[in-house]
Amino acid sequence: PGQARRKVRIIKFCNTLYAVSIMAVSLLFVVTPKVSPSVHTTFFVQLIICRFVVVAGNFVEVERIPREKWVFLGVYGLVSLLLPACLFINFVTYDSKNKKKPTVPMALGMIFDYSWFACLAVTGRFLPEQTPLQ
Repeated sequence: PGQARRKVRIIKFCNTLYAVSIMAVSLLFVVTPKVSPSVHTTFFVQLIICRFVVVAGNFVEVERIPREKWVFLGVYGLVSLLLPACLFINFVTYDSKNKKKPTVPMALGMIFDYSWFACLAVTGRFLPEQTPLQ
């Protein structure tokens, strides 16, 4: 009973987090990069992180999960942490006066960006099998 209650709390947290995240990401169209590049990017970054938390939350619900699904979760988690880290580092170290090159090479950022979108495309295939709703 204690573990079942814990799972329910995790699921409710993930569902609420995702709902708030989806509402926040719509503000991308209100706060454009011309208005504030850092705020605009923050709305996107929160979606990356929140979506990973929600996907990971799906793994809490299931007892037995095949190895390939855990591998996917690891890769997706790594990409979901490294992409925001790249963005953050480049924002913090950017010097608008000298227009120096980004600290994290653009090619590396692109790899994480494209990898994140690739993970989006295959997430459904790698989510654990859920018990059907009654």
